Amino acid sequence: MEIKLKIDGMSCHHCSARVQSFLESQEGLSDVLVDLDRKKAGFSCNEDQDVEVIVQGINALGYKAVQD
Repeated sequence: MEIKLKIDGMSCHHCSARVQSFLESQEGLSDVLVDLDRKKAGFSCNEDQDVEVIVQGINALGYKAVQD
């Protein structure tokens, strides 16, 4: 399943790289793409993946993520 997130608070390439690295480190996620200009991220995962855990992880990095 494809998931899209809106992420507020990313202001530079370091921010987007941090979110990208976090998402790529999560087991079960693939096709990770973070778009700094649009303030969005997307990835593929299986239906058993708890997306809320991913959102909370991004929020813990200091950003505000919500499912788009």
